[in-house]
Amino acid sequence: MIKTLRLFLVAMLAMVGMNANAGKIVFSELGLENSKPYTEPFDGSDFTVTFGGGGNNGKYYDTGAGIRLYAKGTMTIAAKEGTIKKIVIVYDGINKPESKDVVNVGTYNVAGGYWTGDSSEVVFTRPEGAGHWRIKSIAVNDDAIIPEVPTEGQTAETAITVARALEIINGLETGKSTDFTYYVKGIATSEVEINYSSATFTIADTAEGTAVLKAYNLKGLGNKDAATGLFKKGDTVVLFGNLLKYEKTDVNPVEIIPEITSGYVVSVNGDTEQKVELIGVAQALELINALDDNATTAAYQVKGFVVGGDPTFDRKTEDNSLFGNTTFTIAAEKNGSNTLTVYRCKFFNNKNFGEDDITALKDGDEVVIQGSLQKYVKDNVTTPELKDSYIVSINGATSGINNMKNEGAKKVIYNLAGQRVKSVQKGLYIINGKKCFVK
Repeated sequence: MIKTLRLFLVAMLAMVGMNANAGKIVFSELGLENSKPYTEPFDGSDFTVTFGGGGNNGKYYDTGAGIRLYAKGTMTIAAKEGTIKKIVIVYDGINKPESKDVVNVGTYNVAGGYWTGDSSEVVFTRPEGAGHWRIKSIAVNDDAIIPEVPTEGQTAETAITVARALEIINGLETGKSTDFTYYVKGIATSEVEINYSSATFTIADTAEGTAVLKAYNLKGLGNKDAATGLFKKGDTVVLFGNLLKYEKTDVNPVEIIPEITSGYVVSVNGDTEQKVELIGVAQALELINALDDNATTAAYQVKGFVVGGDPTFDRKTEDNSLFGNTTFTIAAEKNGSNTLTVYRCKFFNNKNFGEDDITALKDGDEVVIQGSLQKYVKDNVTTPELKDSYIVSINGATSGINNMKNEGAKKVIYNLAGQRVKSVQKGLYIINGKKCFVK
C-alpha cells in the first residue's frame, strides 16, 4: 500500500513537472521605450516570448500599449520546462489575427484570442499584407483564463444598439475598454471631423437622441483612411471597434465619455464602399471656388488631361530613392489654361510610384484621378487642388501589369492599333479585353 502510494506521488510530481505552470507578461508594465524594437526574449516566469522578422517587428509603441508585428513577423512563445497547454493574448482593438492559421501547432481561437494544445513552443506568424497586430499582454497555462466570448454584436448583421453599447460601457471600470470588439449600429448625430485620416463623431439610436456614443478616431469604410464627406449627420452607420469608458481629466469636474474606438466604419446607409462621383476639371474648379479658404470636400474622381509637361518625381537626399508621389496639373482640354493642381498623387490603387512606374504618366495623357478637392490658400494666394489623390486610369487603362512574360495564365493581347501581339514592352495594351498599362 505504501509502495503504491509512493509510486503515485512520484507519478503526480512528474506530471506536474511536465507543464509550464503559469506566467503573464503585460508589456505596458515593463517600462519599454516608445518605438524601440525588442528582439531579446521577454521573461514570463515559466515561459519566454521572442519577437522576430526584422524591420519594425517587435517594436513597442505607447499607442496601443503593445508590441507590434507586421507582415511575416513572428512571435515565439516557449516553455522553460515542460509544455504549454493554454495561451491567452490581449490585443489592442482590431489589430489582431483574423485567421486561425497563424500558429504552427495547436488550435487558435480567433474570436477569443486564445490558443490551446500541448507543445513546448508555439510560433505565431503575422501574414503578409497591410496592417499589423498590437500585442498588449500574454498569459500562459494557469494564468491564461480563457475568456467567455460574447454572442451579441459580433457581426454587422447582429450589431448592437447604442443603448446596449452604453450599458456595456457603464459596467466597465473607468478608463478601461472591452476585451472584445463589437459591431454597433446607430444614427449620426453630428458631422464627421477628420483628423490624420481618422473620423470622430457621435451616434445615437434616433436622430434626436441624447444618449450618444462617441466614435473616436475610427478608420473609414473598408478599414481604409477616412476622408471628408464620409457621411453626413442623420445617416445610419454600422461601426466596429472596442467600447471604452474614457475619463476626460483635463476638465473640472472630470467627465466620463462612452466611446467606440480602435476600429472603423463598416457601412453607411447599408453601403460598405464610399460612392465617388466622376466630374470634369471645370466642375471641380466650380466646386472649389464655392469652398471656404482651405476647406476640402468628399472624394471625387476628376477626369482631365495632364498639362504643363511630364510630371517630375522628387527623391530623398539620403539615398536618392523616390518619395513615391508626384505633383502636376490637369485641365479640361489638352494645353488648357484653367488648371487643377494634383497634389502628391500616388499610382494605381493608391500605391507609391516605383522606379518602373515613373514613365507611365506623360504630358497630354488623359487621366482620371481620385481625391478630395481643396481650396488651398497661403499668403493670400489661392490654389485649387486635388489632394490625397491617386490614379484611377491613364488613357483608359485602369491598372499596371508587372512581369507579363513570367505570368503563367494564357492572355490574348492586342496593341492599340488592334493588332494581336505575342510579346509586350512598356505601354498600353488590350489584355483579355481590358486596357492595361504594362510596366
